[in-house]
Amino acid sequence: MTEQGANQQPHKPVTMQEIADRCGVNKNTVSLALRSDPRVAVATAHRILAVAEEMGYNPLYNDAARRLALRKSGKRIINQVVALFYEGNFTHHRYYAEIFDGLSEVCTLTDFQILLVPRSFDAQGKRLIREFKTLPPIFSRGDIDGAILIDDMRFSKVPHLLFREPSFRACPVMSLLWPAPGCSSVLTDDEQGGYLSVRHLLALGHRHILHCWGPESHLGHYLAKQRVLGYRRAYQEAGLDPEQYLHATVVEPYLSAYENVARRIQDACRQGVPFTAVLAQNDTGAGYARQALAELGLRVPQDVSLIGFDDTEPLLDDARQNMLTTVHLPLVDVGREGAKLLLGRIRGEIAEDTSITLPVELIVRGSTGPPAR
Repeated sequence: MTEQGANQQPHKPVTMQEIADRCGVNKNTVSLALRSDPRVAVATAHRILAVAEEMGYNPLYNDAARRLALRKSGKRIINQVVALFYEGNFTHHRYYAEIFDGLSEVCTLTDFQILLVPRSFDAQGKRLIREFKTLPPIFSRGDIDGAILIDDMRFSKVPHLLFREPSFRACPVMSLLWPAPGCSSVLTDDEQGGYLSVRHLLALGHRHILHCWGPESHLGHYLAKQRVLGYRRAYQEAGLDPEQYLHATVVEPYLSAYENVARRIQDACRQGVPFTAVLAQNDTGAGYARQALAELGLRVPQDVSLIGFDDTEPLLDDARQNMLTTVHLPLVDVGREGAKLLLGRIRGEIAEDTSITLPVELIVRGSTGPPAR
């Protein structure tokens, strides 16, 4: 070894204090700027980031030192990672894609990463091939700051597993679209959506309305209950008895989504229910309903009016234009607000679990009209 090599000193990592001294700010401001915290003025943050890059600041080294110091003091470590539990067919539906767009937008802007944890189904989305029986090891290592559940998680064991895991149970959990004990939540106003749907149909002259919902709930599902409250309120406001005019049938839970809707409509016709309008569970269900009605020789809207719910799947007319009257859900905002609430809980900016409900809007298109005489 040469004398020059023997005298060389190892490179000393740049500290946040050195960056602060160079920029003329305090260390805490540097820490916030490096984490893209919005509390730091944009010009100040840009200047700090430029100086950090010029000085060769290594965030990995300093993060390791920060985590070690926090552990020694017994303080919580923020890893900037949140877990999203979702159904295996999540990526196939615009409904979920819009929620994810909102989530990822906020997380990306705040340098948080999203860990995807799927509940897997087969390629057709029918048969469950992997249920959540245990959490991935990353949870037991304490590397996850919080979790997000989307509505289909209501049937899984995920909340129980999360609150039972020693290394995670003190972390916040966000539930989207349905309320869950021990969780913050962002909901949509389904009760108002139901009200607006029936009010619109009543104004057109409809009275007997068929309500189609998926077999998993038998009208016991949270969202179904909320919408039925809205349906009933619209009838009562119009001086009509919902018990006389609002109809629903129950089918076997093992049927496919299309078979479920078709059987409901077929049963209603067989039983002589004089319905002139159908309320679908969602836009996809509205498509199934139109197909089932067509098989019975009924046209939309000439014979039966049809309303969807979510505004994610078009129902095309002969001119290839979306004709579906539906309730628009602000799904991107559901994701955004959910991410903001969760990150606020993680950072300690929001002290307690919080629930907010976002407004909905009825979008009137060509699938509704006056009842046929």
